[in-house]
Amino acid sequence: MNAVSAMIEELPYSLREQIGGYVTAVAEAAPEIFREAGIAMDPNLRNEFLMAAGVRRLWGVVSGRYWLLDHSLQIVQKSAEGISVGSERLQRNKGSMRELAGLSNALETELRRLGLFELVQLRSLKEVLQLVREQRS
Repeated sequence: MNAVSAMIEELPYSLREQIGGYVTAVAEAAPEIFREAGIAMDPNLRNEFLMAAGVRRLWGVVSGRYWLLDHSLQIVQKSAEGISVGSERLQRNKGSMRELAGLSNALETELRRLGLFELVQLRSLKEVLQLVREQRS
């Protein structure tokens, strides 16, 4: 968990809490996930698995928010120029949406550079664990 804590310490509070809470829940479920995968629990593998789960969650939050907002704006652009979220007006390819797209693209680029993009695309934590173990070999 220390590596995950270090990874998320600079993130905004709400994002840090989402990822930290998720990783804590995964840590509690880890014995069952290892059992389901037929993999012996090893402290180092567990830590690598938890880091992978944290990275996967970070990608899910960033890409999910971008996808949701972008597709919402795509739907409403036929009848409106944007949508209001709190005090901010969002429009496709402008302002905060451009920044969010840049963040999503930069994160994807970095995940690909590090060879982690396949990991964030997996559907289950069992598959994540299996890939982490496979990559160790």
